[in-house]
Parts: sequence; C-alpha cells; structure tokens
Amino acid sequence: MYAIVAVELVLFFSFAVNMALQYRQVGRWRDYVSGEVSYVVLSLVAKSFLAWLIFANVLRT
Repeated sequence: MYAIVAVELVLFFSFAVNMALQYRQVGRWRDYVSGEVSYVVLSLVAKSFLAWLIFANVLRT
C-alpha cells in the first residue's frame, strides 16, 4: 500500500518538476513542444498506473 502511494506521489509530483523545467527553459525544455509532450506522457503513465491499480483490485475481490 505504501509503495503504491509513493509511486503515485512521485508520478504526480513529476508534473511540477516538468512545469519548473519548462518555465526555466532548462535543457530540452527550451522547446515548448518538448515540454508539452512530456506532460502528455506523464499524464498517460500516471493515469494508466492508477487505472491498472483499480483494475487489479477489482479482479482480486
């Protein structure tokens, strides 16, 4: 349970890191499109992980 919460927190805090890097234009985040693609990928990974957790719990009961 704690590992699941920790992974979800890391995934959702990565949105803030992405925003900060995009705002400061660090490295590949100088390009606006690269930052937005990062948002899309982070969103897909975080929501997919959460959906799989919910799906696995439904199958277990």
